[in-house]
Amino acid sequence: MGDQSGVRIGSDSSIEIDFYYSGVRCRERIKLPPTDKNIQHCERLKARIEHEIATKEFVYEKHFPNSPKVRLFARMPGDNLTIETYIKAWLDEEKQNVRHSTLEGYKQVVSCYIIPVFGQISLSELTRRHIKDWMAKRTDISPKTLGNILSPLRIALDEAVEDELIELSPLAGWRIKRLKQNRRHEAAAMAVWAKFVRMPEGAFERCATAWTRSPSRNSLRFSMRWRARTGT
Repeated sequence: MGDQSGVRIGSDSSIEIDFYYSGVRCRERIKLPPTDKNIQHCERLKARIEHEIATKEFVYEKHFPNSPKVRLFARMPGDNLTIETYIKAWLDEEKQNVRHSTLEGYKQVVSCYIIPVFGQISLSELTRRHIKDWMAKRTDISPKTLGNILSPLRIALDEAVEDELIELSPLAGWRIKRLKQNRRHEAAAMAVWAKFVRMPEGAFERCATAWTRSPSRNSLRFSMRWRARTGT
């Protein structure tokens, strides 16, 4: 069982997985007795590895940390570090650079968001697309909060560049666009102007003057007060 799929018996105490990565044939042994159940487990593992290779998420060290091929595939030191490993070490170093309250905030963000989402990606394989895809799923979080969440990751990646662990940070020069907030402000403003056009003569000019002097963030509150007064 398994020989046709690139999974075969290696010895009485191991199973061999055979796959290609970056054009190189890789054979790795899993220390499990070659029972039918364990061979099926290794077949699923091989399928997961090939999926990660196809989606450019494969980290050799993650699956085979003691393999000699870990160094073979390392283009930069960051190839051999996962985000989780690196950012934990970075947090330890930050103890000397930031206040205790700031460090605790970093730790909370890292443990709740950064590690669960990006932790198993290698430092040099993390891309802006990984981050954008995650952001697209988190419609429950405002753009401002997303920026705050990514702040410690941005700092850590900048330091990884300085330490020559990676060539370029995927967050370098990139700022989150706050389009959702702008659209909410525009919708609120339109609601207020819709009320203006039904006002009696003279009232429109007075309210329009007051509106142009008020910050846009108060538009929704103004609209709700006007609705309560007019009953519309």
